[in-house]
Amino acid sequence: MPLAGGARFKPCELASHFRLQYLTGSVICFAVLILFGSWLWACVAFVCVVVNVIEIVPCYFNNPKTDNNKNPSPLRIVFANVLYLNKNHAPFIALIEKEKPDIFIVQELTESCLNEIESLKEDYPYSISRHEKQGGGIAVFSKLPFGHSEIISLGFENRQSILVKFFLGERSVTLYTFHPQAPLRPFYFNYRNQQLAKATKIIKQLDAPKIVVGDLNTTVWSPFFKRLLKETDLVNARQSFGLLPTFPVWKFPIKFLMLPIDHCLMSDDICVKQIRTGDFLGSDHLPVIIDLEL
Repeated sequence: MPLAGGARFKPCELASHFRLQYLTGSVICFAVLILFGSWLWACVAFVCVVVNVIEIVPCYFNNPKTDNNKNPSPLRIVFANVLYLNKNHAPFIALIEKEKPDIFIVQELTESCLNEIESLKEDYPYSISRHEKQGGGIAVFSKLPFGHSEIISLGFENRQSILVKFFLGERSVTLYTFHPQAPLRPFYFNYRNQQLAKATKIIKQLDAPKIVVGDLNTTVWSPFFKRLLKETDLVNARQSFGLLPTFPVWKFPIKFLMLPIDHCLMSDDICVKQIRTGDFLGSDHLPVIIDLEL
């Protein structure tokens, strides 16, 4: 089902997100069928194991890349979907104070959350934000000066994206963040796909080096995610660092069952030194900490 029709039919695309679970189930079935001597079905289970291993293994390997910059500049970014229903933002502020990123990005930003984050303004004087009552709020806070910043519509009033150009030393870097609709509710599957398509057009026009960060409401196995990577020539920062699942924290407290839907993508002239997830913040997402070199 995940292999067929994923780009057209919602159930097929949603089924594509559970590769690790399919792999685990296939391995268990294969072992049990071997134990009971059901060789034909064991072969079917083995094929399922291979298919899912092929999809998962690339997340743990990276194509080697030569870094031509002899004096790279480090850049730390923290990203968090803080959940618009969450009223306690102290853990997020503590995370920023602990990790001391150069830039942090917030999604599902509400007015109350923004008011609390304003306490960090002294260390992060450059910012652009738009708060919403529900899940469309978004903000970028930075220690680094902006050369340009703007809010860009993705065609839906409560789903805006942010484009920022900032200076890392003398180098101009482009950062883009967006948060498409979750595809579960009626019509939201098409809305999300339209927003991904529009964001793809925007990203293709951006100057390199460029970084794209956000809760994209899709995993690395979705045909829509793969299309975005292919059309933009971006690199998934997860490559060689594993799946790093981030959602949903509450429903699946075991990371093994969670999904990798919070992403960092970048042009291939940027080197990823490390990417990891942070601790629980009261949201249904884990935060992501990204260390880059440019």
